[in-house]
Amino acid sequence: MTVENLSVILLGLILGYTIVSWWMSRARAADDPSNPSQTNQGGTKPLSAQADWHEILQVPASASLDEIKLAYRRRIAEYHPDKTSGLGIELRTIAEEKSKLINAAYERALRVFEEGHRKD
Repeated sequence: MTVENLSVILLGLILGYTIVSWWMSRARAADDPSNPSQTNQGGTKPLSAQADWHEILQVPASASLDEIKLAYRRRIAEYHPDKTSGLGIELRTIAEEKSKLINAAYERALRVFEEGHRKD
C-alpha cells in the first residue's frame, strides 16, 4: 500500500467520523426536551408528552378515524424499532422513545374519537 492510499483512507476515516459525530449531536439536540428550538416535522411545536395527539400524529384535531389510522401508520414507520435495528444503540433508543410517544398519541386519539362518537 502506498502513502497516497493510506492518506486517502485516513482522510476518509476522519471525514466519516466528523460527519457521523455531527449527525449524532444533531439527533441528541433534537431529542433534548430542554431545547426550546426543538420542533416537529411540521416546524411548529416540540413533540413531547404534553403535545396534543393530533400534533404528534400530524393531523387536524377533527381528523376522521381513517385519517388517524393512516397518520399513525406513517409516523410509526419512521421510528419503529424493527426499522432501526441496524443502527447504533443511541439511535435505537431515540427511535424507541419516539415510537412510545406516537403509540401514546394514537391511543389518546382513539379514546377522543370514541368519546366523540358515543355522544351521537
